[in-house]
Amino acid sequence: MTIAYVGIDSHATVSFANELSESYKKIKPISEDYLKKIPDEEYILDSGDTIQIRVSEEINKIESPILINGDGTVFLPNLNRVYVAGLTINELSSILNDAYKEFILNPSVQIEIISYRPITIFIEGEVNNPGRKVLDGALSAESLKTSFNSPSLEERFDYGNELNFANKIDSINSFELNTNFYFPTIFDAIRSSGGITEYSDLKRVLIVRKDTLSNNGGFKSTELNLEKSLTFEDASQNIRILDGDRIIMQRLSKPNQSSIIDAIEYDLNPKFINVSVFGRVNAPGKITLTRKSTLNDAITISGGAKTLRGKIKLISFENNGAIQNRIINYKKRNSRGSKNNPFLKEGDLIIIDSSFLSNSSEVIAELTSPFQGLFSTYGLIKAISD
Repeated sequence: MTIAYVGIDSHATVSFANELSESYKKIKPISEDYLKKIPDEEYILDSGDTIQIRVSEEINKIESPILINGDGTVFLPNLNRVYVAGLTINELSSILNDAYKEFILNPSVQIEIISYRPITIFIEGEVNNPGRKVLDGALSAESLKTSFNSPSLEERFDYGNELNFANKIDSINSFELNTNFYFPTIFDAIRSSGGITEYSDLKRVLIVRKDTLSNNGGFKSTELNLEKSLTFEDASQNIRILDGDRIIMQRLSKPNQSSIIDAIEYDLNPKFINVSVFGRVNAPGKITLTRKSTLNDAITISGGAKTLRGKIKLISFENNGAIQNRIINYKKRNSRGSKNNPFLKEGDLIIIDSSFLSNSSEVIAELTSPFQGLFSTYGLIKAISD
């Protein structure tokens, strides 16, 4: 039986194979020096980290995972209670090698981090919601399995009972160590802060970080250019963030709307915002809009404005904590992004004829809810009534 292959040019196939073979020949061999490219940034251990320690290849004195407890100490065979917080893996390995020489011939301590503590970072400047943020120190490809086979967060951070934690892990026969970690980066910190603003200078992002004890401690800083990292042209600047990092998003002199568009497209900024429209509209309340929505869009989504007898106010909060209060000259044909039809931000309040507030304490309570924790009720009502 003859099999006919339709649509395959045998000459073209041979030609492609030859080209592929030649391209392999042009690949430069990689030397062993590549293995020496150890990053300068070292993780600093602290309370909440769980580590695994091997003292030597011959004698495995410590087999169970060890949780660094709330005061930064762990209990080790022969050494008893020792303080390890503030040390890197290399620093702790070196110290333990010296300490175990009294008990073991030629110790060769190896330390591995089993689970990472949550990290606290501070982000300020041109982001939508600056301040203190707490993020997971690491996530596995399976989001650190949440099934009953994995220790709960309470078990992981039971600082007062490290031995109990280790025993629980040992008792779970099906426990599997997943080392396919994803570590949070600068972009994750920005996402946790609501994304960038139109004034964010992605070319000048300052990060201040704790230095290692080997480098005399203290802090060090560097400036990053995240512009190309945003569009995946150069991911090298989107570095991993560590506990205690301070990130400063500097301000442009002029707004840059294109960076907001890129931020939404590449999932740095949320695609939707929540705003509130109250007063003389057919369906007042909180609504969800796309990030590029304007004041007119919000009024339309709220059923359109009734006959206007008062003024329209747009109340926004700035990322520096100030309240911005604007009077809007509303017209249906106002240009998008113009003074009287501006783009909206998360939490904006649009009030059509604010006189209605004087007779409704219930509406006042609902109106202030987006600002709870940001401003006093008195300050917000003053902004409404002015």
